[in-house]
Amino acid sequence: MIFRSATSRNVFSIVALGLATTMTAAGALLYVTYSGIRDASITEMTLAAAQNAAEIESDLRKDYQLVADMEAAISAVRTSGTATRDNVMALMQEFLTRAPNLVGVSTGWDPDTFDGKDSEFVNAPAHDASGRFVPYIFRSGGAIQTDVLVDYDKPGAGDYYILPHDTGKPVLLEPYVYPVDGKDVLMTTISVPAKADGKVVGYVGADIDLAEASQQLAEKKPLGDGFIAMLSAAGAVVAHPDSTIVGKSLAESGLDAAAWQKVVATPGDAVALPAKDGTHLLAVAVPIKPFEGASWFAIAAVPEATVFAKLDSLIATAALIIVAGVVVLSVAGWLIARRFVRRIADVVDQTTQIAEGRFDVTLTNVDRTDELGDLSRSLEILLNNSREKLELEKKDEARLEQEELDRQERSKEHRAREADIRFVVDELSAGLSRLANGDMTVRLERPFTANLDSVRTDFNQSIEKLQAAMVSFSENAATIRSGSEEIRSAADDLAKRTEQQAASVEETAAALDEITKSIKDSTRRAEDAGDLVNRTKDGAERSGEVVRRAVAAMSEIEQSSESISNIIGVIDEIAFQTNLLALNAGVEAARAGEAGKGFAVVAQEVRELAQRSANAAKEIKSLITASGDHVKHGVALVGETGEALEAIVAEVQDINSNVQAIVMAAREQSTSLQEINTAINVMDQGTQRNAAMVEETNAASHTLVQEVSALSNRLAQFNLGLVGASQPAAMPARAAPVAPASPSVAGAQSRPAPSPARALGNKIATAFTKTAGGNTAEEWQEF
Repeated sequence: MIFRSATSRNVFSIVALGLATTMTAAGALLYVTYSGIRDASITEMTLAAAQNAAEIESDLRKDYQLVADMEAAISAVRTSGTATRDNVMALMQEFLTRAPNLVGVSTGWDPDTFDGKDSEFVNAPAHDASGRFVPYIFRSGGAIQTDVLVDYDKPGAGDYYILPHDTGKPVLLEPYVYPVDGKDVLMTTISVPAKADGKVVGYVGADIDLAEASQQLAEKKPLGDGFIAMLSAAGAVVAHPDSTIVGKSLAESGLDAAAWQKVVATPGDAVALPAKDGTHLLAVAVPIKPFEGASWFAIAAVPEATVFAKLDSLIATAALIIVAGVVVLSVAGWLIARRFVRRIADVVDQTTQIAEGRFDVTLTNVDRTDELGDLSRSLEILLNNSREKLELEKKDEARLEQEELDRQERSKEHRAREADIRFVVDELSAGLSRLANGDMTVRLERPFTANLDSVRTDFNQSIEKLQAAMVSFSENAATIRSGSEEIRSAADDLAKRTEQQAASVEETAAALDEITKSIKDSTRRAEDAGDLVNRTKDGAERSGEVVRRAVAAMSEIEQSSESISNIIGVIDEIAFQTNLLALNAGVEAARAGEAGKGFAVVAQEVRELAQRSANAAKEIKSLITASGDHVKHGVALVGETGEALEAIVAEVQDINSNVQAIVMAAREQSTSLQEINTAINVMDQGTQRNAAMVEETNAASHTLVQEVSALSNRLAQFNLGLVGASQPAAMPARAAPVAPASPSVAGAQSRPAPSPARALGNKIATAFTKTAGGNTAEEWQEF
């Protein structure tokens, strides 16, 4: 019953909304708490992995630096030319003694690249059957021993030699297990290439014991029950709590290789990692990069139960709070809904009685101050209004009966007035119809009712005045039409003559303008030719001067080349002496032993620099010698060029004199024709303006005739009551305007007269043609 009430449903909806909001807030709080706990745990795991990665990276970097220093020392001793292979092995033993974490050190050289004496050391200690220098110095039984490298030319087993030799870069080998003093030891090798003249000729390496580092990592427990593991670049297990899989690849270890590869592929991100016992771990990888090209990974892994242990109690507490809130809100909603439903049922029953027309209802809840009290008071107002409405309906019925009697009486009077108005409208309609057909003699003779007869009188007076005005218009239109016909005839004749004259003047001006343009263009071209010849003369003179200066400059360059050759000879001698000094310094450094290693390296660099300087000096000297020969040949060619330019200058001066005379004559002709052209243009402009005015006048006269004809046609449509000649005759429809005659359409009837100006232009052109052909100036006198 309670849930059939809308109020109950609303109350329970609010309760449900409150529950949903509470659960949403609790869920959001749990999510934020979950993220915070997870992020804090992952951060702690990352810090643990990063700390151990930094320690391993530091140790490997120190070992790499030791190998690099050993390679530099061996190369310095080798390049000095005084060291023996025994000295090199003694140097390697010294490095091994200083690094207790190294298992052994080694070096290997290509055939006859160390000192070119491999044939003297065949099958000697630390040498193979070919005499190659391949010593391996290692610790065994508490003592340092020497052996020869094996398998250095076989891929896989000999990667410690092959990889640095082929790539020319330092290499950190994958970890491997090797027996030392009867015990398997996990180790790796750092190999550095040895170069001579920029080419790899060997390597220097060191074997590093990883057992201690692996054991230390396996003993660390991040977050209490986690562990630290380490993987190589190729996925070999370097450190792990399970010592049985150390040194194996991921595929051989029994671990989930794909999951571990995913951890390594996304360093710094927490990745789910299944364990062998069926539990789930969260793992974070941190890269280890002791030098460029080497990359291992330290991995911190912790069980998910440990990471989220703090979250379990929080979830239980939140669930208990949510359940308690649901119970309390449900009970409270049920009690509130039950109380409201009972009161609302009373109000609904009272409203139903009022709707059925029962106005003796007693309303409850009127004295209440809540929403149901307001509703009851509204029902009370509705009840009173219904009672008053019933009384008003009775009074309205009596009033409507009386109004119906009055309406019938007024209807009789309206019908009589409508008959009078209909007669007036019919008469006016007939008169206006005749007026619309042009009958100006229409009059309304039948009288209207007293109050409407003034309309008939005003209509008759208006028609009489309009008829008088139209008669006057007709007489004026006849007079205007006669005068316009005469104006149109005269304007047509004037337009034809003016157009012929304008066409003649226009053709004359155009012909003379073309002649003037031609003369101007010839004058401009002559002036351009004169300027060009002047510039050519100046350029030729300047070219001669430049050639003379070029000859002098090339002589100076020849002298400078000889001086530079002398200086290069001095540089060559200095380089030779520097090379000797550097060689002596390297020998002394080798004799000094350990104390002179650094100086031996510097001496070698100075020697190489001196050798490069000597080579560069020789190349520069040969280039300068060749340049001197080219300069001598250039001097001879420039001298010949100067002589040719002097001859050109003399000829250009003669051409310049002739061109200047032509320019003066053309300028005088252009000035005279410009004055004539200006006068003709002024005449042409005046004639064109006159022709335009005549055309406008002619067009206006034609328009006037057309409008008068149209006016007469319109007046002829009206019956003005005139008879005989007084009534204007009907005119034909509006005629098309007569276009002014023009030379292009007039044909033989309006052909323009021959232009005197055109004949004048022909004479001018003929005179110029004869003068250009070399005749005398008599034709100009005729012009």
